[in-house]
Amino acid sequence: MLWQTYMLPGEEIMEEYRIFAALVAALALLPGVHAGEADFYVVGVSPQVLIPGEATAVNLSIANLGTDYALYVYTVVEVPQQSPVKVVGAAKKYVVKRAEEGEPTMYFGAILQNQRFTVSYTLSVDEDAEPGTYQLPLRISWVTSRGERVEQQTSFGVVVRGEPGLVLRSVNISPERLYPDTEFMLTLAVENTGTADATNTRVELVLPDDIKGERSSYLGTLKRGEVATATFALRSGGSGERALVIKLSSDGWQDEERVKLYVSEKKPPELEIAGLDTSPAELVPGRSFTLSLQLENIGEQEARAVKVVLEPPGWLRGSSVSYLGTIKEDDTATAIFDLELSQTAPPGEQSIPVKVYYLDETGRQREEGMRIALSITSPREGRHLYLLPAGAVLIVLLLLWRRRRKSAEV
Repeated sequence: MLWQTYMLPGEEIMEEYRIFAALVAALALLPGVHAGEADFYVVGVSPQVLIPGEATAVNLSIANLGTDYALYVYTVVEVPQQSPVKVVGAAKKYVVKRAEEGEPTMYFGAILQNQRFTVSYTLSVDEDAEPGTYQLPLRISWVTSRGERVEQQTSFGVVVRGEPGLVLRSVNISPERLYPDTEFMLTLAVENTGTADATNTRVELVLPDDIKGERSSYLGTLKRGEVATATFALRSGGSGERALVIKLSSDGWQDEERVKLYVSEKKPPELEIAGLDTSPAELVPGRSFTLSLQLENIGEQEARAVKVVLEPPGWLRGSSVSYLGTIKEDDTATAIFDLELSQTAPPGEQSIPVKVYYLDETGRQREEGMRIALSITSPREGRHLYLLPAGAVLIVLLLLWRRRRKSAEV
């Protein structure tokens, strides 16, 4: 049969007192345990390094290096108001939770000589905190073996140590559109978004095999929040998408980012006839004239060493070659030819072959064929046209002569 003992409230209190008295008596029997006083020291801080702008759980290891035990121990971190290190949550921590709640207990958290205990605090650091070591006051309170509440002031140190954080703020490519074998400038804006200055800051490029140029730029020291630019002179290779690896580094810190470039396939030069003119406008067999032929480059490369060659039939004589030099994209140039029609030139609209020779930007020889139309007046139409003014003059003179004769007869 199981027996269970019930105690009245007064008896329960007396039982707690007897337990407390027994604990004190047991501690008193330990050799040298109450020969002096308890003496507490912070013997460990983990972690000890704090980062600006972050909150960290810090464990304090505290040892009783005195000659007496301590009861009802609690600690208080008393941070100065101007300190950038703050306590998050309760600054007062009891070693035994039941003691904190004021409940009677048979275990009062006695800390014996050479015994250690751990108390945890969450500490935050202001974002603009200066790097360095900060001493934080710590007050330890306990009840002695004589039943007296005493306090001790000590401290512990934490190290505020930020780290740089380099990021690409912007990427600029000039010109914006890239073509194969084209020089361009790559400008990178680098910002230090970290919590410490970035010293010996360097930007390095890892380039594809077909992109040539500068690969490294030294930026020195970047303070927190500072932005600096690194500029690289480069030359593109073939067409298509390319990836550049950008390495950002400073003392004790490094990272890398990737930037994509797209090199467009550049259309070759393309020349077409933009206009044709002759002087005089009317072309008559047996007479000379000047032919002006305007060419326009509608391609995406400049055409170099442009030569225009007429392939005239036998009845068209004169200069058949005109050199125009370089015609840039969306630009025009005019070829001039001094020509003469022979008497055997056929009347009507005649088609004349034209060949245009030039080099593209890679030095490749190119050729384009085209045709122009010349409208030739027949010889008789030409004579009639020339006689019309003279006939008109004769008619006018004849009318004047007859009018004078009639006046004389009257």
